Amino acid sequence: MHDVEQRVEPPLFQKSAQASGFLIDDMRYKCYDSCDRRIAFNMNVRLTSLREQSNRFLQNEILLLALLGGLQRSKIYREDATTIQRGKVRQHIMGELRKLNTIYKNSIPEERHIKRIVEFAKKVSDQFPDVLDKRRLRIGISQKLINLYLKYLWTLGWIEEPPHCPFDSIIINELRRRSGKQVRASIGQIRFTQMDSAEEYRKLVEAAKFVAEREGYNSIAAWELYTFERRRI
Repeated sequence: MHDVEQRVEPPLFQKSAQASGFLIDDMRYKCYDSCDRRIAFNMNVRLTSLREQSNRFLQNEILLLALLGGLQRSKIYREDATTIQRGKVRQHIMGELRKLNTIYKNSIPEERHIKRIVEFAKKVSDQFPDVLDKRRLRIGISQKLINLYLKYLWTLGWIEEPPHCPFDSIIINELRRRSGKQVRASIGQIRFTQMDSAEEYRKLVEAAKFVAEREGYNSIAAWELYTFERRRI
């Protein structure tokens, strides 16, 4: 008679311990998985927040640079304008410039761009006639503010290439130096700080187109970018 092997069941407390072990391991795995997901989520949030914070920093910096570049070399305010009044003008200008981020996300026609420069000058002038010199913001200053700000946005890759470039004394002198007699005669003695008509602005644009094409550039924005940078080296 063969001995029948008897299966020995572990004590009840041992089975309970094993089950508890599996349960604990499963809970531990789920906990680790949950923690990993939470860490990954927090890292993504931090990276996103870092990108957003970086963009905010750059946005504020280029606004200040555009403001400084557009206003520093010209008489903008009345002699009796207070510091508070001048600050309000600057804040208003920065607010108007911010709106251009969306408007110029894609390319816009040249004439619409010129119209916006004129409207920008009028809007600031209407808002602060008692603070601004001769009661208005001149078109030459308006174009410098807008075109310089757009140049920063473009070089950062935030917008498409802008229609024009910032026209200041350096670029206008380069146009006089590099263009022919006819073009030099057309722009005459235009100074961007005193320029206050769309017609004068168009003359600068046409002169820049002539020089840019002659020197092998597809746009005046690209020509100005290289020309201005070479002047600094």
